[in-house]
Amino acid sequence: MKTKILYLIGQLGVGGSERQLYLLLKHINKSRFEPHVIVFNPSDNFTFDADLRQRGVEIYNMPPHLRGILPRSFWLLKLFLKIQPRILHSWTIHDNPYAGVIGWLAGIKTRWGSMRDSLGSKNFLALPALYQWLSLASVQKITVNSAAIQNEILARGISPARVCVLPNCVEPPEENAPLPNWMKELPAGTEIIASVGNLRRKKNHALFISALAEVLPRYPQMCGVVIGQPVPQEPNTPRELEKQICELHMQGRIHLVGFQENAAALMPHFKIFCLSSDYEGTPNAILEAMAAGCVIVATRVGGIPNLIESGKNGLLIEPNDSQALTRALNFLLESSTYAARLAEQARATAKLQFSPEAILPQWEKLYEEEIKLPRLTRHKK
Repeated sequence: MKTKILYLIGQLGVGGSERQLYLLLKHINKSRFEPHVIVFNPSDNFTFDADLRQRGVEIYNMPPHLRGILPRSFWLLKLFLKIQPRILHSWTIHDNPYAGVIGWLAGIKTRWGSMRDSLGSKNFLALPALYQWLSLASVQKITVNSAAIQNEILARGISPARVCVLPNCVEPPEENAPLPNWMKELPAGTEIIASVGNLRRKKNHALFISALAEVLPRYPQMCGVVIGQPVPQEPNTPRELEKQICELHMQGRIHLVGFQENAAALMPHFKIFCLSSDYEGTPNAILEAMAAGCVIVATRVGGIPNLIESGKNGLLIEPNDSQALTRALNFLLESSTYAARLAEQARATAKLQFSPEAILPQWEKLYEEEIKLPRLTRHKK
């Protein structure tokens, strides 16, 4: 008999958390597990809904007219009772209280949550204190994607037995994917230094742009590219970055190209991949760059040091250090043999340690162990 697992997620558009749930659902053993997904909000861009439905995953979209905790809670309670999953797993921090509280009311035996970003993120800190507490305390177990996040949760007094680290996974990039128009329009022979990430301040694209303004004048055949969409919470960020590019006289050399449906497939075309974030969980973009065989420069934050060993499969710098980023970029551009060695080792690391074949058995084992154990309906913090 298959084990029903019901996942909760904010949306199913192209994002880091969404991509990881997609990969889990794509590769999980469907002869053993029966996955269902509740999606709270529609996405503005491409979504994984159709692909997952073709793979036999049941998806339930919350009616858009339901706003507020109580209306959503009543709707969820009815659906939980209808589906009757053995495991309820919230995939995002905002949905953890629904899994913990409404799942308990529905009598679901196993109620898990997730934390996929730093507790220092603006998204988490903006939540009311009670909601923050419920996000961590109402679920029986919290899955995280890096030891750094695990340590942050333990510092809040959560028992180590209730926190489980399971790394993100990555697939090889799509081969022969069509190039977007902006890439086709670049002058012949142009090489790209790129960064991929939503236009949030935490990604610190401003640091990337500042470093490029120092590096690019020495390399007329190169350009900088930022791939990422604006987010509703920070509507001014694109304008701020455009202004910075103008003030540095980098128009035509640094491009904000917005959302790209298949950014991972573009990464094999990048000379260098850079991530200049102030804080992170385990960023998909780093894993995708590794799988594509990019040479990588990234800040030493969150779970990135668990992916990149500086000097072995990439370079790490301290956060918000423009001079260090400039030096790292110049060094890699001047040391092509060394850069190629870093890139090849990054590809090997992604395949060996972070492929779905390496990570999915860990998820399945965790679920298998859980359903064999009797669970208490209440737990202690």
